[in-house]
Amino acid sequence: MPALVLPTPAQGFRVDDVDPGPDHRARVRSQSDEGRLEIEVRYPGGVPTPRISRHG
Repeated sequence: MPALVLPTPAQGFRVDDVDPGPDHRARVRSQSDEGRLEIEVRYPGGVPTPRISRHG
């Protein structure tokens, strides 16, 4: 099961929300002046499957 150890945002971003797991998913949402970024990792069948969404 995924778990976030230490989510560190890229320069210019700040972390707004973290769902660190361990669960069926781990997720972090971050934001900059240019928009939002959400990164989610799920483990269907034990295989890490990332999903990255950009907003704004």
